[in-house]
Amino acid sequence: MQSNNINLKVNNLLKYYLGVLSQLGDFQQFGNFPIIIADEPPVPLKTDIKIVEKATVPIVTKEPQEQVNSKIVTSQIVKQQYNLENIQTLEELRLLLIKTEVCEIQHFSTNTVFGDGNPNARILVIGEAPGQEEDEQGIPFCGRSGQLLMNAFSSIGLQRNKNFFITNNIFWRPPGNRKPTDVELESCRPFLKKMIEIINPEVVICIGAVAAQNILETQNSISSLRGRVFNKAFDFTTKVFCLYHPSYLLRNPSKKYEMYKDLLGILPNISHLL
Repeated sequence: MQSNNINLKVNNLLKYYLGVLSQLGDFQQFGNFPIIIADEPPVPLKTDIKIVEKATVPIVTKEPQEQVNSKIVTSQIVKQQYNLENIQTLEELRLLLIKTEVCEIQHFSTNTVFGDGNPNARILVIGEAPGQEEDEQGIPFCGRSGQLLMNAFSSIGLQRNKNFFITNNIFWRPPGNRKPTDVELESCRPFLKKMIEIINPEVVICIGAVAAQNILETQNSISSLRGRVFNKAFDFTTKVFCLYHPSYLLRNPSKKYEMYKDLLGILPNISHLL
């Protein structure tokens, strides 16, 4: 009876950790978990086991997972030549990005997550990087945090496919949803800059610290950047606003009110674009 209780507790613990890994995006959960430890009494140990000479078994070597990950963590810019000068539309830019070797991280992603929304909009929303669902579907902000962001935007009349275009600082999912490295941000910067040039937005909304710091070229925290308006010079000058990332709001629901206040502060600057 005691053995069955222990087995049950171990099973529940394993299911819990597998569920946590699934939520983190590093383990794909499929249906119910199998019973890993059978609920039956342990097989009694034999006392008449004979020690025999160890047989020679061929060893099959396999590259450890951590070595594979290390290649991705130290992602390097791939030195492929490309020309952005003659690119005139977002579709031309997307096609060039897909066929261009930009950095190593793209080889470990399912899709290039270029952008989504109205390409003629004067509002550009820029996030950090694609997550698991975004990588699978090739669409930015389509997961749980994206749904939260879209609901928040709708409260002030912002609608995807109508009055804003949305993208990320990098176009491929970092392994394990880690933050983009400086190398990855640098490798994607020419394409992001070209996108901004094509859209020529009147307003840019940065989602999260990484996006805000990369666009504004600052190390200031998102808490010090939110609730303010910045004039950023590209080939033109545009207004830049910064918001908490929705994944942060999912972890800290009390901050949703602050984001709503920030959206109300943005509204007077975009009301004529809605």
